[in-house]
Amino acid sequence: METSEKVLQELLETVDVLRVIAMKGRSEVRHFAFYMVAFGLYTAFNIFSDLLIGRAFWVPTLYLAFFGATAPIAGPLPALILWGIAGALAWVVARAVPFTGWILAAILLTAAGGIIATYGIALRRGRLEGMPPLRTALAPKVGWAWGVIIGGMAMLATGLGPASLPSGAITALWGYAIGIALFVSGILLPLFFPLGVLSAFGVPFLALFAGRPDLAFALEGALGLVMAAAGLRELHRIDGQ
Repeated sequence: METSEKVLQELLETVDVLRVIAMKGRSEVRHFAFYMVAFGLYTAFNIFSDLLIGRAFWVPTLYLAFFGATAPIAGPLPALILWGIAGALAWVVARAVPFTGWILAAILLTAAGGIIATYGIALRRGRLEGMPPLRTALAPKVGWAWGVIIGGMAMLATGLGPASLPSGAITALWGYAIGIALFVSGILLPLFFPLGVLSAFGVPFLALFAGRPDLAFALEGALGLVMAAAGLRELHRIDGQ
């Protein structure tokens, strides 16, 4: 009888541990979903704006995307102040030194600084409770992967310049970079595994082999919408539990 009670107690403790792990996993996915919604909409808006009116707003709306992704984490007002300052600093550099390399450096540095400051505020305000420790959390590592891949791709595209590449090459390269980032994101949301494959192979195929960089560009925009929809679905699922 005593042995049975001991086994039952161990089983209950195991269930409690599994429940805690599941809760931490949901908190990470929820955290990640805010980024997918914000940057999915950011990508879709700029791509379809470029296709429809011939003009995109990649740099100004970048800081709006960061605000949308981090406002639930640090709070709306601190996030608004931080990303307002970051955007203003990038604008000052762009006006003072109208050189593409310096502008890109300013964007990358203000984005990195804004993220560090955002999480510093969130940590001090106790808004990261329920998240796993940094050494075991997956969401920050996936976020870092996005930053490295997209930041490196921006530097590569800026350094190459469109004049030295065949038509559609930059679109193909962006599709490949986003595809790799999406594939890495599949660790948190399995749907992103096939989306990553579609972007990494489908966009270069349309841009270079099929000779339709416009369709390749539109596919990237559609993937942005799917990213946002997947993030919204996860937020609704998690918050509804």
